[in-house]
Amino acid sequence: MEPIQPCLHFDIHKPVLGRHYDIQDSERNIKAYTAEISVFSIGKPDLTLIQGSSRNSRSMVAATHFKKLGRTIRIGLGNTEHAPSHVRWEDMKAERAMKIFHVWSLTLPDGSKRSFAWKKTSHHHADGERGGLLSTNYKLVDMTGGGGNNIVAVCTTSGTFTEHAKLQIYQDLGPDFQVMVLMTFISIYEVLRRARAAARSASDLTFSSGET
Repeated sequence: MEPIQPCLHFDIHKPVLGRHYDIQDSERNIKAYTAEISVFSIGKPDLTLIQGSSRNSRSMVAATHFKKLGRTIRIGLGNTEHAPSHVRWEDMKAERAMKIFHVWSLTLPDGSKRSFAWKKTSHHHADGERGGLLSTNYKLVDMTGGGGNNIVAVCTTSGTFTEHAKLQIYQDLGPDFQVMVLMTFISIYEVLRRARAAARSASDLTFSSGET
């Protein structure tokens, strides 16, 4: 059964020519975060999440590193630039059963550690976002205790995601959980976006070098 009362609503948008994602709190109609994209910057995170409308790095609340080998994404909660010793790192791993899903864990304010997984779904979607032919729906499930039926968030992407995505979170498990939900999802999509861009570049190169 699909969750009914989402407690957090976010609209995510990546400008076509921009190197960032804008994240809007659609309930309060305010800019909640900006996820900055770093490309070809040695030692810098691939993504940094900045709180609020400012792009000041002192407002950083999370960072992501994409490991070059394997299917692991490393996410740090905190400010890696101004307070690196206080950053809490968690790994999100791509695993495969029938389909690929992305698993990560987090220690909640009550001291319990729970595991979550992002999975594609055809049965759940963000309210008002049925999506079209090119849209994709994702659900975040609580995997603790061998479960996987407890949906804690859903996201519907529109088109190629460079246009729009709507994310709804159904449980308020603290500010770190909110940040992790946002950062894990955007990290997955940024990896996919880069893969698509690389495939297009390879295709263009093959086409341009072909014989006539």
